[in-house]
Amino acid sequence: MLRLGRGWADADSILSSDPNLSRKEKYRKNAALFYQGGEICSQSLEIFKRISIGGFSVFCNGCGAIALYNLTLMTRGKADLAKIILELEHNHALRLNGALGVSSRGIEGYLNAHGFDYEVYKNTKQCRENIEKYPAAIIYIRNRRSITEHYYCVINTPDGSFSLNRFCNQPQPSRISPNQIRGVIKAFCIKTPLAPELSADITTR
Repeated sequence: MLRLGRGWADADSILSSDPNLSRKEKYRKNAALFYQGGEICSQSLEIFKRISIGGFSVFCNGCGAIALYNLTLMTRGKADLAKIILELEHNHALRLNGALGVSSRGIEGYLNAHGFDYEVYKNTKQCRENIEKYPAAIIYIRNRRSITEHYYCVINTPDGSFSLNRFCNQPQPSRISPNQIRGVIKAFCIKTPLAPELSADITTR
């Protein structure tokens, strides 16, 4: 079976070899607006109206990129949103040029390419039963009362579980329990340990 992520181009190789100048210029613009900040709790910040993913804004359709950013930050200690967006665009990980956000195959491709060890659960019951066994997860859900879909990140610490960007207007990391997780399409549960200083910062707020 083909492993998703094989042949995935990382941001540095794209920037050094891709002849697409407009893609590089878009990356530079996104990077100038938001570069290696802290965790993103809400995509509804005004700045995300000006950061683009595909043909759309992160404000509207950027939850998948934000989930990958938060996961990378919380496990690796640093992350670059503009580089994540660049990789998703270049590696054809967006659905309809971003109109429907990031594909679940795109999430898997990024995780595999960047060396994350993870398990996938494909419904709410499996997710609830297993999520607390892992340091972190990206949850892919179908919103109730609508046809829209959404990604958000969960981190599990000794002081409890916290969600990031679970709701678009979430002002800070929010405590979450397994029974609050609903509408799961897929849960990407990550075995990679959290960066201790970042998870400790969240639990002390």
